[in-house]
Amino acid sequence: MVETEIVFKCKACESVSVKWFGQCPNCKAWNTLVEEYKRNINVPFTTPKTNNLFDLQSVDNSKNLRLISGISEFDKLLGGGICVNSINLLTGDPGIGKSTLLLQIAGALANQSKKIIYASGEENASQIKIRSERILLSRKSLKNIKILESGNLSDILHHVEAEKPDLVIIDSIQTLNHSNDNLQSSTSQLNLISSIIHNEFRKINTTFFFSAHVTKEGELAGPKLLEHLVDCVIYLRGNNNTDRRFLNSTKNRFGSTNETSMFVMNSKGFEQVEDPSTLLLKDRNDNIAGSCVTAIVEGINPLAVEIQSLVSKSYSNYPKRISNGIDLNRVNLISAVIDKQTKIKLFNQDIYINVVGGIKLNGNGYDLPLAISIFSSFLDRPIPSRIASIGEVGLGGELRTINGIEKMIKELNRIGFEKFLIPKNSNIKGSNILSFDNINQILKYLFNRE
Repeated sequence: MVETEIVFKCKACESVSVKWFGQCPNCKAWNTLVEEYKRNINVPFTTPKTNNLFDLQSVDNSKNLRLISGISEFDKLLGGGICVNSINLLTGDPGIGKSTLLLQIAGALANQSKKIIYASGEENASQIKIRSERILLSRKSLKNIKILESGNLSDILHHVEAEKPDLVIIDSIQTLNHSNDNLQSSTSQLNLISSIIHNEFRKINTTFFFSAHVTKEGELAGPKLLEHLVDCVIYLRGNNNTDRRFLNSTKNRFGSTNETSMFVMNSKGFEQVEDPSTLLLKDRNDNIAGSCVTAIVEGINPLAVEIQSLVSKSYSNYPKRISNGIDLNRVNLISAVIDKQTKIKLFNQDIYINVVGGIKLNGNGYDLPLAISIFSSFLDRPIPSRIASIGEVGLGGELRTINGIEKMIKELNRIGFEKFLIPKNSNIKGSNILSFDNINQILKYLFNRE
């Protein structure tokens, strides 16, 4: 016998209450409790019908075939192509290009005579056709792609079972609804959809790709359960003000999560970039003060980036600190270290920071180049064009090494940089390696300032 009761689940901490409260009794967050249906199913203990216990050596993984799209940077990201019969999730900000990328992948596979179903709950067939013409899909591709104007799970499952496609694209998961409930995007709805995906889609012998939106914080919108149920979670990141887009996987059951691919998005769709470092630095002006080049590791691939600083005297009682691409708290911290540990005083200076190309830097490996770019702008003296820097800055102004520094130096050397300013404890030797203990030594070497 199946019993159903109404409970209220907190969107913040996922605790359950038997009645609604304005404030969650557990985490104290306001207006986070949403109504859910809880089904209690009494299942008696039975003897297993099949023997699911076997030794690992007997497992045959030769059937893990892949769909090769031909978009090499995308295939590389997934470990060599889309694994057959997998469930994948592509997520990113609205308008970042998720639908365009998915249609481009569908077109590449359809051109290989693969059958595709593209289910869209956001756009109609006419809008998708216009996009397909813009990205120049071939006639063969268009013939093998079938559009389903529905976000209803029952409709999608019916057509998938009837057509037996090689790939199903659902755009987007936030617009999906169940046949008995047309409410979209609520937490309880997405939990129900996640359960159906796990129980029903796994039984279907085909490959699924969902698109999904992210929150303001850059996290996948909806319950975390969704990420656990799928095989791959891929994030499409970038800045809507630039044409650069980055793909990286945060989960991949069939490959590494240490890969990042770069694309340029233009009127014809996504074009893969095989040498991102050169592209990001192609417009750099060597004679501008405040510019410093460093490298970061995106996945397992080092990438050269340019950090720009503009330091100018403030005419306000509260000097501005504005940062694009670097956490503002880190900018404030490095500014405070400079102000305390050197003779350069920034307490009455406006500071503007920008990472060229719309890239967001994480970690602490860019502290030293950030400090150098601030020095350069404050003193209005450009840094020699073939010098790059890598390293973390401590609160006492000391320099500390970071992981992957050798790979970063190798990448910077490949694109033409000749000298590298790094922390002394990196233990890297070479005629082009200049090691320092603290930021005062850097200041003296580059600008002859004590």
